[in-house]
Amino acid sequence: MTLWARLAESLAAQAPHTTQPCGGRLAAALVLVRDRDGDLEVVYTRRREELRHHPGQISFPGGRVERGETAEQAALREAHEEIALDVATVEVLGRLPATYLPPSRFWLQPIVARWRAPHPLVAAETEVAAVLRVRLSSLRDVGNWRMVRLSTRGDSWAWQLDADHLLWGATAVITVSLLDLLIPDWHGGTALGDLATAREARPWDVPGRLAPLPSPAMLPGVPEVPADSAPVVRSDAWRRHARDVDVVEGAAAAATRAIGLLAQARDAARVLVLAGPGRTGAAGVASARALAAAGVRVAVVCAGRPTPAGDWAAGAPSSPGDRLPVADVVLDAVTGGGLRGALRGAPRDAVLALRHVSAPIISLDLPSGLHPDEGLVGELVTADVTIALGAPRAGLFRPGIGPFVGDLYLADLGWPEAGHRRLGVPRVTLFAGGPLVRLVPGPSAAPDRWRE
Repeated sequence: MTLWARLAESLAAQAPHTTQPCGGRLAAALVLVRDRDGDLEVVYTRRREELRHHPGQISFPGGRVERGETAEQAALREAHEEIALDVATVEVLGRLPATYLPPSRFWLQPIVARWRAPHPLVAAETEVAAVLRVRLSSLRDVGNWRMVRLSTRGDSWAWQLDADHLLWGATAVITVSLLDLLIPDWHGGTALGDLATAREARPWDVPGRLAPLPSPAMLPGVPEVPADSAPVVRSDAWRRHARDVDVVEGAAAAATRAIGLLAQARDAARVLVLAGPGRTGAAGVASARALAAAGVRVAVVCAGRPTPAGDWAAGAPSSPGDRLPVADVVLDAVTGGGLRGALRGAPRDAVLALRHVSAPIISLDLPSGLHPDEGLVGELVTADVTIALGAPRAGLFRPGIGPFVGDLYLADLGWPEAGHRRLGVPRVTLFAGGPLVRLVPGPSAAPDRWRE
């Protein structure tokens, strides 16, 4: 049996485990493999630095699966658009298991194909900085092996292909799946833990990486202020300044307004609120009640006990794969700034259930699962909009966190003017445009705050 026949057979054997994820955003990627001088060669791309999601990273050609397309059709179409691949030269062999991409909230379905008649490839200037061809012998070279510590999924394989190219993340996960099928013992029994500390890579610490331009505002009509205008505070300072105000009332008002703006802009009719047991959850429930009183169709799911919603809301998902009520807009009010460690139990299950939801997500205070001071400590929500309360927490600006925060806004909680002055910015200056402002990079904004 030839190598190609064995690969096709192995992919077919995996078929029961490669079904399309239930709900959520779906993308497809083409894992294009060819014979090359007695070796096999895999085609990758390097994304442009100014892209909002995964800038500068090595990836496979791919993109969103459009309505009416199969994953295979989408992968071939995207490869044609991104690298000018002639799809007639390709033989599709099968699927690898889908993997979830937390920074962009997509399920990625890899499609493996044999490139029977190779031809010159041309990078699409709007998306692709370079087309890379990597041989299996390079991936099996111990000198290229690296390890990346991902707190949400533990350690992950990575490869330092050369001085400028680190293959890591979801692309590396898919590459490992391919290698496991082609050469089951490709790593010779070496475990990630066996690699020396010097082999650890930190891909989010990239000096000089350009910050992406802010995306179009998710909440239309909200005034913008430079991010430098808002003091970044740690939890102890935030709690001290929040003692004299009704945090729940102010947060609920901000959430209600944000949901209204987003729903109006998208002609959305149904709202889902995920509410935790603390003040953030109480604000989410208060917002839901206000929306329901205004005639909006609202569903509330309680993620944790005790619940601030009483008998009005449904219970939390009992497993990460549970389906949540269908909605056009989701308010994440599970933990906010109250997180003290990695998510567990019902809050974690609720956050993981959001992976199967395609509607835009508004996070209140912080994306649930994000530590207010330390940043990434485990599973967390990927928000389209985050509404910081009173003053943004330090965790929002940790390196690599930008994609999880999305479009960042700041809500006025009515803190006393004296408190704002102690933080360095008078309240009347910060909220001169209104009680809700959008934070955008200013002339002196630190790149790490906005790098994605």
